[in-house]
Amino acid sequence: EYKIKDDAVVIAFTGRLLKEKGIYELIEAVERYNHTQNEKVYLLLAGEGEEMDYVKRHQSEYIVPLGRLKFEDIISLLVQSDIFCLPSVSEGFSTSALEAAACSCYIITTERGGTKELVAGEEYGAVMPDNSVEHIYRAVDRAVRDAELRKKGQELCYNRLKDKFTWQHT
Repeated sequence: EYKIKDDAVVIAFTGRLLKEKGIYELIEAVERYNHTQNEKVYLLLAGEGEEMDYVKRHQSEYIVPLGRLKFEDIISLLVQSDIFCLPSVSEGFSTSALEAAACSCYIITTERGGTKELVAGEEYGAVMPDNSVEHIYRAVDRAVRDAELRKKGQELCYNRLKDKFTWQHT
Protein backbone atom coordinates (compact mmCIF):
# COMPACT_ATOMS: atom_id res chain seq x y z
CA GLU A 1 0.00 0.00 0.00
CA TYR A 2 2.88 2.41 0.74
CA LYS A 3 5.26 1.01 -1.90
CA ILE A 4 7.77 -0.22 0.67
CA LYS A 5 10.17 -2.88 -0.60
CA ASP A 6 9.90 -6.29 1.06
CA ASP A 7 13.49 -6.17 2.30
CA ALA A 8 13.20 -2.65 3.79
CA VAL A 9 13.28 -2.20 7.56
CA VAL A 10 10.01 -0.81 8.89
CA ILE A 11 9.69 0.90 12.27
CA ALA A 12 6.22 1.30 13.73
CA PHE A 13 4.91 3.65 16.37
CA THR A 14 1.36 3.16 17.64
CA GLY A 15 -0.25 5.37 20.23
CA ARG A 16 -1.12 8.94 21.01
CA LEU A 17 0.93 11.52 19.16
CA LEU A 18 2.08 13.45 22.21
CA LYS A 19 5.39 15.14 23.10
CA GLU A 20 5.86 12.86 26.10
CA LYS A 21 5.72 9.83 23.79
CA GLY A 22 8.97 11.00 22.17
CA ILE A 23 7.49 11.75 18.75
CA TYR A 24 9.87 14.68 18.03
CA GLU A 25 12.95 12.68 18.98
CA LEU A 26 11.84 9.57 17.07
CA ILE A 27 11.18 11.51 13.86
CA GLU A 28 14.45 13.43 14.17
CA ALA A 29 16.42 10.22 14.77
CA VAL A 30 14.86 8.52 11.71
CA GLU A 31 15.44 11.60 9.54
CA ARG A 32 19.06 11.72 10.69
CA TYR A 33 19.48 7.99 10.11
CA ASN A 34 18.12 8.23 6.57
CA HIS A 35 20.31 11.25 5.88
CA THR A 36 23.53 9.53 7.03
CA GLN A 37 23.04 5.87 6.08
CA ASN A 38 22.75 4.16 2.68
CA GLU A 39 20.10 1.74 3.88
CA LYS A 40 16.93 3.74 4.53
CA VAL A 41 14.33 2.86 7.15
CA TYR A 42 10.63 3.60 7.10
CA LEU A 43 8.74 5.02 10.05
CA LEU A 44 4.99 4.47 10.10
CA LEU A 45 3.16 6.38 12.82
CA ALA A 46 -0.34 5.21 13.75
CA GLY A 47 -2.34 7.41 16.05
CA GLU A 48 -3.71 10.86 16.58
CA GLY A 49 -3.11 13.61 19.07
CA GLU A 50 -1.70 17.06 19.74
CA GLU A 51 1.41 16.53 17.61
CA MET A 52 -0.33 15.38 14.41
CA ASP A 53 0.53 18.67 12.66
CA TYR A 54 4.20 18.18 13.55
CA VAL A 55 4.10 14.61 12.23
CA LYS A 56 2.43 15.72 8.98
CA ARG A 57 5.05 18.45 8.46
CA HIS A 58 7.71 15.73 8.53
CA GLN A 59 5.88 13.38 6.18
CA SER A 60 8.14 12.05 3.46
CA GLU A 61 8.76 8.93 1.44
CA TYR A 62 10.18 7.37 4.63
CA ILE A 63 8.01 8.93 7.35
CA VAL A 64 4.35 8.05 6.95
CA PRO A 65 1.62 9.36 9.27
CA LEU A 66 -1.27 6.89 9.22
CA GLY A 67 -3.69 8.63 11.55
CA ARG A 68 -6.02 6.66 13.78
CA LEU A 69 -6.34 3.00 12.76
CA LYS A 70 -8.80 0.30 13.69
CA PHE A 71 -7.41 -2.46 15.93
CA GLU A 72 -7.22 -4.92 13.02
CA ASP A 73 -5.16 -2.43 11.03
CA ILE A 74 -2.84 -1.81 13.99
CA ILE A 75 -2.18 -5.55 14.18
CA SER A 76 -1.62 -5.72 10.42
CA LEU A 77 0.87 -2.84 10.67
CA LEU A 78 2.75 -4.49 13.54
CA VAL A 79 2.87 -7.90 11.81
CA GLN A 80 4.49 -6.22 8.80
CA SER A 81 6.93 -4.13 10.87
CA ASP A 82 10.41 -5.13 11.97
CA ILE A 83 10.80 -2.73 14.89
CA PHE A 84 8.38 -1.10 17.31
CA CYS A 85 9.70 2.08 18.91
CA LEU A 86 8.13 3.71 21.97
CA PRO A 87 10.55 6.40 23.21
CA SER A 88 8.32 7.76 25.99
CA VAL A 89 9.43 10.00 28.84
CA SER A 90 6.30 8.97 30.77
CA GLU A 91 4.55 5.62 30.37
CA GLY A 92 2.62 2.99 32.25
CA PHE A 93 2.78 -0.56 30.97
CA SER A 94 2.15 0.00 27.30
CA THR A 95 -0.55 -2.12 25.68
CA SER A 96 1.06 -1.13 22.37
CA ALA A 97 4.31 -2.81 23.41
CA LEU A 98 2.43 -5.99 24.33
CA GLU A 99 0.74 -5.93 20.91
CA ALA A 100 4.11 -5.38 19.24
CA ALA A 101 5.64 -8.34 21.08
CA ALA A 102 2.65 -10.50 20.12
CA CYS A 103 3.29 -9.53 16.49
CA SER A 104 7.01 -10.37 16.81
CA CYS A 105 8.42 -6.86 16.57
CA TYR A 106 11.82 -5.98 17.95
CA ILE A 107 11.12 -3.40 20.66
CA ILE A 108 13.02 -0.17 21.30
CA THR A 109 11.81 1.71 24.37
CA THR A 110 12.95 3.76 27.36
CA GLU A 111 13.40 2.82 31.01
CA ARG A 112 10.14 4.65 31.78
CA GLY A 113 7.12 2.61 32.76
CA GLY A 114 6.50 -1.10 32.62
CA THR A 115 7.71 -1.96 29.12
CA LYS A 116 11.14 -2.74 30.58
CA GLU A 117 9.43 -5.68 32.34
CA LEU A 118 8.73 -7.14 28.90
CA VAL A 119 12.08 -6.16 27.38
CA ALA A 120 13.93 -7.81 30.26
CA GLY A 121 17.47 -7.40 29.01
CA GLU A 122 19.67 -6.38 26.11
CA GLU A 123 18.98 -9.62 24.26
CA TYR A 124 15.19 -8.94 24.34
CA GLY A 125 15.34 -5.52 22.71
CA ALA A 126 16.66 -2.05 23.41
CA VAL A 127 15.86 -0.23 26.65
CA MET A 128 17.31 3.26 26.43
CA PRO A 129 18.10 5.38 29.51
CA ASP A 130 16.21 8.28 27.91
CA ASN A 131 14.63 9.27 24.64
CA SER A 132 17.39 11.48 23.28
CA VAL A 133 17.81 11.57 19.52
CA GLU A 134 21.27 10.06 19.96
CA HIS A 135 19.99 7.05 21.96
CA ILE A 136 17.16 6.40 19.50
CA TYR A 137 19.54 6.75 16.55
CA ARG A 138 22.01 4.28 18.08
CA ALA A 139 19.28 1.76 18.97
CA VAL A 140 17.81 1.92 15.46
CA ASP A 141 21.26 1.65 13.87
CA ARG A 142 22.13 -1.41 15.94
CA ALA A 143 18.82 -3.12 15.22
CA VAL A 144 18.99 -2.40 11.49
CA ARG A 145 22.60 -3.57 11.14
CA ASP A 146 22.17 -6.76 13.17
CA ALA A 147 19.31 -8.87 11.82
CA GLU A 148 20.25 -11.75 14.14
CA LEU A 149 20.02 -9.50 17.19
CA ARG A 150 16.61 -8.35 15.98
CA LYS A 151 15.40 -11.90 15.36
CA LYS A 152 16.59 -13.12 18.77
CA GLY A 153 14.94 -10.16 20.53
CA GLN A 154 11.70 -10.75 18.64
CA GLU A 155 11.62 -14.40 19.69
CA LEU A 156 12.59 -13.76 23.32
CA CYS A 157 10.02 -10.99 23.80
CA TYR A 158 7.30 -13.05 22.13
CA ASN A 159 8.05 -16.02 24.40
CA ARG A 160 8.26 -13.79 27.49
CA LEU A 161 4.87 -12.34 26.57
CA LYS A 162 3.37 -15.85 26.30
CA ASP A 163 5.01 -16.99 29.56
CA LYS A 164 4.35 -13.97 31.78
CA PHE A 165 1.82 -11.54 30.28
CA THR A 166 -1.32 -13.47 29.42
CA TRP A 167 -4.70 -13.26 31.15
CA GLN A 168 -3.96 -16.63 32.81
CA HIS A 169 -0.84 -15.20 34.42
CA THR A 170 -2.41 -11.96 35.53
